[in-house]
Amino acid sequence: MKSKPKGQIKLHLPKNSKTQTQKREAILTLRYITTQIQRPANCSEPDLPLSLTMRLVNVAKEDPPLGVEAVEWMIVTNLELRCCEDALGVVDYYRHRWKIERVHFVLKSGCKIEGLQQHSVDRVELMILLYSLISVHILMLTYLSRLYPEVSCELVFCESEWKTLYRAARRTSVAPDVAYSMADAIGYVAALGGFVGVSSDGPPGLKVV
Repeated sequence: MKSKPKGQIKLHLPKNSKTQTQKREAILTLRYITTQIQRPANCSEPDLPLSLTMRLVNVAKEDPPLGVEAVEWMIVTNLELRCCEDALGVVDYYRHRWKIERVHFVLKSGCKIEGLQQHSVDRVELMILLYSLISVHILMLTYLSRLYPEVSCELVFCESEWKTLYRAARRTSVAPDVAYSMADAIGYVAALGGFVGVSSDGPPGLKVV
């Protein structure tokens, strides 16, 4: 986008194994425009509007590190772009897109939602709702344990749950008297899924949880 820069935004870019780039902080230039796209003159659909409003938000790295492809996002939105705060809000929404992708991963790979064999739309909708709640809960547990590993697991597990989880994961009939951490709790959940937990594995991922 060649419009005048409207501001800058600081983003923390994650490690990318495909491009072999490390986790880093980047300052991106913000641009945004609202424009009209005219209906093609040879359009055979007379009911289509004469023009379509397009709202575009662009953030790009002006001076990327040597040998690294510049980060650039071009976002099309139906949200109003009245000021920089509106455009930055759109960028912030886009930053969270990976969470939606991870929920879909759990739905497809974990819950096998594409294999539903229900006989009515109502039943399909009910199962999608149920599996969506499960997927969001799995996502929440996985990332809570990474963001707040030392917090007590009582944040999300009641006493009977964390005691039962401990017994099942450790294969013992004796449970601790005091609740353990979130990191330990998700480690026990992952162990039930086959997670070994050696130091090189890192924290449990969505798949094993």
